[in-house]
Amino acid sequence: MPGLQRMKRHKGKTMNSRRPRGRWNIHMITQLARRFWPLLPLGLLLGGCITSKEISIYAVDIESETAVAQPPIYVTENPEAGRVEVSASISVNRAGTVQVPNHEPRPVLPPSMDTLVAASSEYFSWNSTEGLAALNLQFMVSKYFAITGGMNYTWGATKSMIGGNLGLALMAAGETFAFRIDGGVLFQPISYRATTVVITETHYRTGSSNQSIGVFDDHEDKIILSPYAGITFNSTFENSPVNFFVNGVFTRQPVASFKPEDQRTVYPFYTVTVTDERVNVDATAILVTPGLIVSLFGPHRLLVGARWTTFGTSAAWEPSSFWMPFVQLDIVVLPGGD
Repeated sequence: MPGLQRMKRHKGKTMNSRRPRGRWNIHMITQLARRFWPLLPLGLLLGGCITSKEISIYAVDIESETAVAQPPIYVTENPEAGRVEVSASISVNRAGTVQVPNHEPRPVLPPSMDTLVAASSEYFSWNSTEGLAALNLQFMVSKYFAITGGMNYTWGATKSMIGGNLGLALMAAGETFAFRIDGGVLFQPISYRATTVVITETHYRTGSSNQSIGVFDDHEDKIILSPYAGITFNSTFENSPVNFFVNGVFTRQPVASFKPEDQRTVYPFYTVTVTDERVNVDATAILVTPGLIVSLFGPHRLLVGARWTTFGTSAAWEPSSFWMPFVQLDIVVLPGGD
């Protein structure tokens, strides 16, 4: 019996000594759970739920409003250092709206959403402004070299915009004939609206995936730089009240400007790939302007002509040509204020 009692006491001691340990383990687990439960989403991610995301961006409909690029026109008469010419001009645009067929990548959408972006087969619509008024200045550094610059104001059915230009010129003049080469940059204002579709494909380790589609209406106004280069020939018959000129200019004009780029970002646990299918819409233009130079009082003169404008063929659109009549008044300030 004593042995039995000792066994019971031993068992009792053993049982009593284990109870605090059991209560301490439960308490510890509870405290850890309360402290670290915000990290549960990270734990799920560490478990490898998402393997990759693929994001594709499409511009399914673009409507732009901007002026047709019109570099300034200067003629050469009696060039000399210090000569200043101020030119005020106005032109009328007869182009209207240029419709561009859809040749760009388009997303594959469910039938319920496809009507939002596929109601028209046109991908791009350019609403050119109705007219342009410009004030330009030429300063003769020497008999053969000049600096040019100016500002212009364009107006249209829904928007008016202000732009400008800056350039350099080389010239030479004889008794009956003169020519010059101009080059510079246009500060071209554009305004465009684009319907953008963003498709996100999410892939999981289980082999399943889901797709989300977002449709956004984007609008932006900005100033774009457009380089230009041109050459001008004009007659210089001193005793004639009327002379003639021919001007030719080449320029590349952005009409809607995106910055598409493809990028692939590797995160610690999955990869995100972004494919931007949007494109920059550019118009390569050639402008040929024949006209007359009408002598006024003193060295001042009036230019009257019409600009024949054609846009070169690209992968996105067909050529488009039209005439833009213009008139320009040149006020000449001779060296010494004469």
